[in-house]
Amino acid sequence: MLKGLHGNRRAQLSLGFAAGIIFGFLLQKGGATRYDVIVGQLLLTDFT
Repeated sequence: MLKGLHGNRRAQLSLGFAAGIIFGFLLQKGGATRYDVIVGQLLLTDFT
């Protein structure tokens, strides 16, 4: 599977885009995009 993906740039971009959308959706649903959570993570006080 990975050998075929290695030579196919369009598939790589599509897979990366899909993974980014899914990751962003999960961050949004988990509440990790709220301002107070981000500040807490940077200050190492909120490990959401």
